[in-house]
Amino acid sequence: MGKVSKALDKASQTETSPAPPVDKPQTGLVEKAVSSPSSENRKTHVVAKAEGLASGSWDERLSLATTTSGPVAESFRTLRTRILHPADGKVPKSLLVTSATPGEGKSFVCANLGIALAQGIDTHSLMVDCDLRKPALHRLFGLSVEQGLVNHLRDGDDLGRMIIPSGVETLSLLPAGPPPVNPAELLGSANMVRLVDELENRYDDRIILLDSPPLQAASETAILAQ
Repeated sequence: MGKVSKALDKASQTETSPAPPVDKPQTGLVEKAVSSPSSENRKTHVVAKAEGLASGSWDERLSLATTTSGPVAESFRTLRTRILHPADGKVPKSLLVTSATPGEGKSFVCANLGIALAQGIDTHSLMVDCDLRKPALHRLFGLSVEQGLVNHLRDGDDLGRMIIPSGVETLSLLPAGPPPVNPAELLGSANMVRLVDELENRYDDRIILLDSPPLQAASETAILAQ
C-alpha cells in the first residue's frame, strides 16, 4: 500500500527530459477540431513545465494547455462537470478511455480530460498509459521515458521512479514503459488489480484515467473494463 502513496508524493520531485519530436498519429473528430485552425495554432507550443521539470514541447492539440477558450476546450470542461457532478452523486474513482479502432484520438482525449480535471478546484488526476503496444501519453507532453507501468507489473520496480509530473499542476503520469511480449497477461495480472485498487482508494480527490488500447485492436481492453 505504501509504495503507491510514496510514488504519488514523489511525482512532483521527479526530473524528466523532453522527448524528441515525433510524427503525430491520425486522430478523430475531437483532435481534428483542435488541430485545424490557423497556422499559428499549428505551431508547436513550448510550455513552461512544473518546478523541477525542464521545459519541453507539448503537442499542439493539448488544447486546454494552450488556450482558455474555444469550443473544444469548453467541451472538455463540460465533460469534467458531468464526471465530478453526476446525477446519482457517485463520482467515479477511475475512468477507462478507449476507442473502437486505432487512430480515433483516444490518447488526446485522455490527455485533455486529465488537464481539465487537474484544472478543477480540489481535484487531482493521474493518467496511466495502459496502451502497452503503442503508448502515446508521454509523447503528447513532450516527455522522454524509459520505465513505467510495465516495469512495475513485470519486475516489481518502485513506482516512485516512474510516476512523473506532466507539467500541469496536480496532473501526474504513469507512462507505459518498454513494450512487453505479453501485454494482455500483464494487464490481467493480480499486480494490476492491486495497483488500480490502491490508486482508486488512496486519495478521495484523485481520479485515475486509464488510456487503454482500441477495443478492436487488442484483447486487454476487455480485461481493463472488468
